[in-house]
Amino acid sequence: MCKGCSALFETKRKSQNFCKRQCAITFNNADPSVKEKLREARFREIEKGNVGYGIKAELEGIRCDSALEYAFLKWYKESHPNSKIERFKGFIEGEGIKYQPDFIIDDKIIVEVKYTTSYIGDRLSEKWKTYVSTQEVKKKLLSTHEFMWVTEKDVGVRFYRKCLDEIKKKKAV
Repeated sequence: MCKGCSALFETKRKSQNFCKRQCAITFNNADPSVKEKLREARFREIEKGNVGYGIKAELEGIRCDSALEYAFLKWYKESHPNSKIERFKGFIEGEGIKYQPDFIIDDKIIVEVKYTTSYIGDRLSEKWKTYVSTQEVKKKLLSTHEFMWVTEKDVGVRFYRKCLDEIKKKKAV
């Protein structure tokens, strides 16, 4: 039985308590302490490099949590081979959110790599509601720093798809 809406549902995992993500979010948002514990646990996992979604890859020793991050690194390094790029360490906080940007270039330019909502599509936009809804807030927080907001349009959709194929081939080997 779902803790959020009390609906009966089939579960494949013993620990599954909710029928869908929205029920879990609604249930957990009712108690701010639960939301804060989940948030802190998520940040600890991010700091360890454990991100539970997206296609994982690595380029020149730099962890990429999505194919788009991989494409950005490859694209940027081709045009700026002498730049130093690293994962961003630490968090940016404000406007009710705390998050970790993706990269930092030459210890000064913060980089956030995001798919555009049009690329995600309507079906996934509902699933990725938090991802979509926090983009403007993140841009606002980054505006106080020197930053780059990179999308699949910046690296080129064709180049992104080529990188995605490259990642899949590496994983198949």
